[in-house]
Amino acid sequence: MTRNTARGTPGKVLLLFALLTGVVAVAAWRDSLRRPELERVTWPTAVSDTLFYQPGGEQLKLTARGGSFFLEEQAGERLQRRDDEMFRVPLAVPVPRLYTTSESWPQDTVPPLYLKTAHGAYVKVALRKPEGE
Repeated sequence: MTRNTARGTPGKVLLLFALLTGVVAVAAWRDSLRRPELERVTWPTAVSDTLFYQPGGEQLKLTARGGSFFLEEQAGERLQRRDDEMFRVPLAVPVPRLYTTSESWPQDTVPPLYLKTAHGAYVKVALRKPEGE
């Protein structure tokens, strides 16, 4: 009958539980220290962007790769697409933000460019060099 008695089993279970809890706590703490480097967005989308372009306004000037360009609206080129499917073009241009339909494109090519006119509405633009340059 003495074979069936548990000797120290509850204490062993509590000790094992305490060790596992400690391992989880250390892992969570280390993860929280790396949070800024893990939560980096490289290609933000147009979601929650409220800076809208008003079509028909003045021509917008853009400076990129050492050159100046004008953004020219393409007549009749309107796009209806969800904001999470439009990707921001990584240029140092705060306003207006340029968007494209693809997350990546071949090197040294200009992707199709769009300006946001409303939530889910975009107008296609083209780059035009100023006269005299």
